[in-house]
Amino acid sequence: MNPGSTTAKASFVPVLALVLVIPNLRAQGLGGVSTCPSAPQITAAATSFALQGDTGLNSRQASAVVTTVVRQATQAAPYAIAEICTAAMQTVQQTALQTAAQGKTPQGNLSHEEVAQLSPSESVAVDDGYRKMTKAVVQGAIDGGVSAGIGAPELQQLIAAVTTSMVKDAGTQAALTAAASKNGTPDPSKGLPMDTAEEGKTVTAMIVATIAQVAKTAGFSDKEISTAVNRAAAECVNVAQNIDSVIRQGVASEVAGQVAAEVVKHDTPSSQQRGNDDGDDAAPTQNNAPNTLPIAPGQPIIPGGNAAPTVLTRDATPTPTPRPTPTPASPGGSR
Repeated sequence: MNPGSTTAKASFVPVLALVLVIPNLRAQGLGGVSTCPSAPQITAAATSFALQGDTGLNSRQASAVVTTVVRQATQAAPYAIAEICTAAMQTVQQTALQTAAQGKTPQGNLSHEEVAQLSPSESVAVDDGYRKMTKAVVQGAIDGGVSAGIGAPELQQLIAAVTTSMVKDAGTQAALTAAASKNGTPDPSKGLPMDTAEEGKTVTAMIVATIAQVAKTAGFSDKEISTAVNRAAAECVNVAQNIDSVIRQGVASEVAGQVAAEVVKHDTPSSQQRGNDDGDDAAPTQNNAPNTLPIAPGQPIIPGGNAAPTVLTRDATPTPTPRPTPTPASPGGSR
């Protein structure tokens, strides 16, 4: 195959992105469980890199990079899982706002495949791309956290951080759209992906369902998951009630309140449906990540040859190593 061909370049770009990003994570102390206080900032920087419109990555490729980055960061620093996930989510949110501010929100009734082929910065400005990139972040966080053996306190912190971030972002986007509407018909090229209660609730329901299902599979009890979601819901309601003091737009509190209420509906794992909307290809799990990407800390890039790591559960018990039976000493011993 000609190295200069379009096909060669398309397959090389996502691998190159990881060659640049993942070693930087390891260089900052994220190659194994560490005490790196900069893990959230490093994750945000790597996520921002993946979402840039000039990297050559399309949205589908970028989401795979983002999931890998967040997974490895949380595996290395599971104690900071909430901060790592929030930092990456905020990067997605800021990218969506920047794209809209520049008047680059894609127009038309785009299909899942068309959204997947957009540049990352464009895709997160539309509903479908925003949902999938957010899910890519959360999927990486919960996969990495479970693999690192997080407990119920970390699970609660993660759910609270994710859902309150969604509430704040929904309120912010609703306020910005409301302000633009006061000056006439909003410019569709500056549209935001989560500026309505309906879309905010859709994204939140999908994210909470994803976390709850992975936690259930990992061995967390129904009670642990329900307690975590209920505590997160209480925090979301509090955030929604106070959001106008910051944003100063009545619609912000209304939308944030409805998004917060959506969290309350998902208080038991039995009510969860895995967030897997039609055409969802943005958040590869441990078992279906593209095999051209490194998906475990320290794993080399082997195009077409990387295998998914074993998913650890909370109750996993290592198999004891057989010990050889000692040979009895001969009668009388040595002289």
